[in-house]
Amino acid sequence: GSVENILMQWLFDDILPLPKVAERQGALHWLRAYDLAECRNGHMMITLTPTPENAFKMMVDGGFEEGRKWLGYEVEELLLRIDEPMDTMRRWVREHDAMDLWEEAQQRHVAVGAVHDIEQACASPQFEHRNFFNSVGDSKVVMPSRLVRFSETPAEAPRTPAFEDTPVDEIVKRWSTIDPATCDRASQRSAGDLPLDGIRVLDLTWVLAGPFATRMLADLGADVIRVQNEEHSTLVNRPDYPYYFIWGRGKRSATINMKHSQSLAVMRKLIENCDVLIENYSAGVLNRWGLDWETVSEWNPRLVYVTMSGCGHDGPWSHVISYAPTVHAICGITHLTNFADRGDVGPGFSLNDHLAGFAAASSTVAALLARDVIGKGQHIDMAQLEIGTYCIGPAALDWLSNENMAQPHGNQDGLQDHIPNEVYPCADGFVAVTATDDEQWSRLAALLANPELMGLSTETERRAERDKINQVFREWGANQNTNSVVELLQSIGVPVAKVQNADDLINEDPQLAARGFWRDATHDVFGDRTIDTFPALWNGRRLPTRLLSPSYLGEHNFEVWTELAGLDFEEVAEGIGNGLFS
Repeated sequence: GSVENILMQWLFDDILPLPKVAERQGALHWLRAYDLAECRNGHMMITLTPTPENAFKMMVDGGFEEGRKWLGYEVEELLLRIDEPMDTMRRWVREHDAMDLWEEAQQRHVAVGAVHDIEQACASPQFEHRNFFNSVGDSKVVMPSRLVRFSETPAEAPRTPAFEDTPVDEIVKRWSTIDPATCDRASQRSAGDLPLDGIRVLDLTWVLAGPFATRMLADLGADVIRVQNEEHSTLVNRPDYPYYFIWGRGKRSATINMKHSQSLAVMRKLIENCDVLIENYSAGVLNRWGLDWETVSEWNPRLVYVTMSGCGHDGPWSHVISYAPTVHAICGITHLTNFADRGDVGPGFSLNDHLAGFAAASSTVAALLARDVIGKGQHIDMAQLEIGTYCIGPAALDWLSNENMAQPHGNQDGLQDHIPNEVYPCADGFVAVTATDDEQWSRLAALLANPELMGLSTETERRAERDKINQVFREWGANQNTNSVVELLQSIGVPVAKVQNADDLINEDPQLAARGFWRDATHDVFGDRTIDTFPALWNGRRLPTRLLSPSYLGEHNFEVWTELAGLDFEEVAEGIGNGLFS
């Protein structure tokens, strides 16, 4: 379920004007509103969101008159003919140096992102300000030091690895000595409870990274209350859009207008009855609402307060405008996900939003556990930029410690460089094959029975013949069926898998079916649908799906504001009428 659009396009082909099987289109996002474009020097992740007017005015001010024809358009209007204005942007950036244009664009609130290589990414002044990199002990080894910042239980500084592995028995003994009575909720749990039963989450998120995190918390049993404003609930944030259906599962919907004079008092009552507040707006938005950490922690000292801004809440880049594709560009991911002779590939979906969602969910659970021990909540300050570079940590480590700069090599393994490690065409699709050791290679070579592959018994020898090995396998697989290749190579112990699309995943994958990953559901707006479930079994069982996505904004206004904010039915009705709950 962690590919932004692949399931959505397959399951909602009756609604979306998109191909049922998501197309492979390089760096071009499924909305076609993000893409990599060649500059005079380097490449730029371009986009017209969220404020196209800023981008076109910047073009015109710089003498690029073609941008003038698009002035005055809203984003929703441009999306209806997105290829034309995006082509204008492609022609514009071609005349500029990527790094220079990126710096100017950020000053003008244009959310493009120059593609940074590993050296440029690691040199970010934001990383230096936030002490993201640290030495390991007294060594010269430098690496990303943490995933997120915890205000009360910060991560320890990186330590050198132990010289010997810790015996499993010792680890089990260490865990078994934890007294469940020290954890408030654990001591009260019954066998049928979900892991986060009794936890309430105030969800102030939008688009993907935040909603994905809170969907996971809802799947684990938390009561997630997604509070939105009608004015900003457009495009993918609308309940009648399939995107919202997928990432809004398991939540109750309430609305509020934070510009209303009574909003802060009402939100205070709600926050006092929540365990977690999580948001992924730009840095400073909640402060302007009067919901900054310092204030709300006084209202509710046990609150876990999670912020998921693009670059963090402090530092010289704290107000950089960023979405996942632009984060990919500036954190080093885009650079590394190219082919050696290309610069325009990169992820074509919002990979970093998924990474940030997983990180936020796991960090929230860690903070809830810490709360049971230390007795109070804390602020989790996530920078999605740091999440991206953390997840390519080996490349950052190699540059910072050894001055070896990782380069893009397509599917080539950047750490071990196993041979083969490639995706190969078959008669009906593609398979991914890796030989991780000499034993696996010998069995694969015997199967291929090609005399040109004889004698390549070590990985060093195979690296020298990389092209030959790949060519032999391509010729062998060209007339083979993907399922036959998978069955044959698995039978001899060689790692292999079919490259699957949504049809394969939903209708053909036996493992997902056997584990009950898919579930049928009926939604008030979308009717009968197939949904994915939480990607793990809990004590051997598939977790239930208690709620689907809300059917309309404010569906649970009367529940939420009466149960948790102390208002009576008439006061909620009056608030809906006077614009408080809009």
